[in-house]
Amino acid sequence: MNEYYKKLEEARSLRLHADNLRAHLSRHNSFEFDIYEVAGRFDEKANEYENQARILEGRK
Repeated sequence: MNEYYKKLEEARSLRLHADNLRAHLSRHNSFEFDIYEVAGRFDEKANEYENQARILEGRK
C-alpha cells in the first residue's frame, strides 16, 4: 500500500474514533475531560492526513 492510501486510511480511522467519541458522549456524559475537544483534535489530525494524501497524489 502506498503512502497516499496509508494517509487516507489513517484519516478515516481518526474520523471514526472522533464520531464514536461524540456518539458515546450523547449517551453517557461521564467524562472528566472535554470530549468535543478530543474529538476535534482527531478531526484536525484527519484533515492533516487527508491534505498530506492530496499532496502525495499530486506527485504521481
